[in-house]
Amino acid sequence: MAVTLPGQIHISQDGQAHDRLVLSGDIDEDTYPALIEALNHVPRDHASLHVNLSAVTFCDLAALRAIIRLADTDTPVILHGVPGPLRTVMKVLGWDQEPGLMISNH
Repeated sequence: MAVTLPGQIHISQDGQAHDRLVLSGDIDEDTYPALIEALNHVPRDHASLHVNLSAVTFCDLAALRAIIRLADTDTPVILHGVPGPLRTVMKVLGWDQEPGLMISNH
């Protein structure tokens, strides 16, 4: 698993700043501790947090739950590039309806 922490800040057309987090590779029992450590250090200083999952090749339920829980704060979380199998699991578990969480089609 690789994590690219924000340092990359996206400025939208309306001038608002958004933090970004990029995850890639396999996120499983072996890489879960690194994921949790990274998520604990994600800045939440801007209008929203954008999480790119397009390069994730595998994600177990514990890791997916940790990513979904990012939306438990006042900062909206937008997931991008959610792989089909993860999208299906989220839908089956109802996690796609979590308050503060949006799934982008881009």
